[in-house]
Amino acid sequence: MHHHIGNLELAEKYIRDCIKNAEQYGWNREPLSRARLHLARILREVDETGFSDDIRRHEKDARSALEEFLKLERPDYLKGDKDELAIFDNFQGVWNARFTGRLLLRDIQDHHGIVSAT
Repeated sequence: MHHHIGNLELAEKYIRDCIKNAEQYGWNREPLSRARLHLARILREVDETGFSDDIRRHEKDARSALEEFLKLERPDYLKGDKDELAIFDNFQGVWNARFTGRLLLRDIQDHHGIVSAT
């Protein structure tokens, strides 16, 4: 949410903490790769040249994982969708019938007639 509302400093801090904990506690590859791609996007907004090794490393890891996942499954409703974070959301586990991510955010915004800042 911090990224969505433009608070890049806090967004970077929290997502780095999240990635560190995910690596330490052995998260599945899907959410960890999505988090790395999200961090790369945040860093790209902070560093407008976008050429830092950190950005490239996170993007490469995330996109490599996404390619592997898409070879296994690509639902029709995502064909043609270029939003990598939304595509990653499709591969996230759902617990207690609850889901989060960009697709949910769009649904909530559509329901309330809100136009996204990102």
